[in-house]
Amino acid sequence: MDEIPAVLQIELHAGPTEEVTFAQLSAAANTYRDAVRFANGLQVRLQGLFPGQRVVVLDLGCAGPEFLDQLCIERAEPAGFAEPRRG
Repeated sequence: MDEIPAVLQIELHAGPTEEVTFAQLSAAANTYRDAVRFANGLQVRLQGLFPGQRVVVLDLGCAGPEFLDQLCIERAEPAGFAEPRRG
């Protein structure tokens, strides 16, 4: 996650750029359940992030290009995904 706002850096004890992991806080329907988890264990719901927050997806787990294509079709949004970093 890039360009983390200063207020979140203080609240989360984080720097301006941090590697985070996507997390699902609950399986309950009709709740805000998606979040990102920082290396220090703190979690922030996606709704708690600032508009325009930037992230680079490094790993999609088992989701492949077909999944991304279908997701974009369902949401009627352009893909706009960055290439994963090779390490």
